Amino acid sequence: MNTTIRYMRPDLAQRFEETMGRSVRDFFGEYEYRHHKSGRLVKEEIFPMHYLAFPEGCIHAENVGGDIEKVLNTRCIIGAFPWKFEGGEACPCRIIAFLDVGPLSVEEVQEAVGTKSKLKSPASAGGARGAGSGGRAGRRSSAPAGPRRSAR
Repeated sequence: MNTTIRYMRPDLAQRFEETMGRSVRDFFGEYEYRHHKSGRLVKEEIFPMHYLAFPEGCIHAENVGGDIEKVLNTRCIIGAFPWKFEGGEACPCRIIAFLDVGPLSVEEVQEAVGTKSKLKSPASAGGARGAGSGGRAGRRSSAPAGPRRSAR
């Protein structure tokens, strides 16, 4: 409910408020952050993940479809392979679970794929954004996500 869903589906917001005994705004509150490019102080009430975590290098995937239940409680490496285009914050991507990874540590995997983080500290992070899946991760557009397909 700390997204635009509270405005698009007031029925869900009302059910949330009845269940929680307080308003969505009171429950989640506002948060402040300093814009990573302009330096201005911004107050927001929705999408804290997009403004607080993404600039620090954290990513996420939304609307992941397919046979997710087949990898529950399974040690695997998740790979996300996004479309390549300039200027975007998010895009559809193929998400794959690699199951036969053996007993590798996180550090060994990072070394093997060459993606060790170059961040020296969270404050030095640039504008990393979430990798999409199925069409809508990190995107702030109201455009429909499109048809859902199984990831087979």
